[in-house]
Amino acid sequence: MRCSDGANLPLWMQRILDGHQPVGLTVRQLLDPPPIDWAEQRRQFGITSA
Repeated sequence: MRCSDGANLPLWMQRILDGHQPVGLTVRQLLDPPPIDWAEQRRQFGITSA
């Protein structure tokens, strides 16, 4: 799945939309504001590769 307007989403968002979220990801983690740095976002949300 890709964002219909062609927006460039952070990898962790795209993985979740594609149904490939990490097993331990919680709603609480998603409700907290993510870091600005995309690499830090990937670390926080458990996305290890591009």
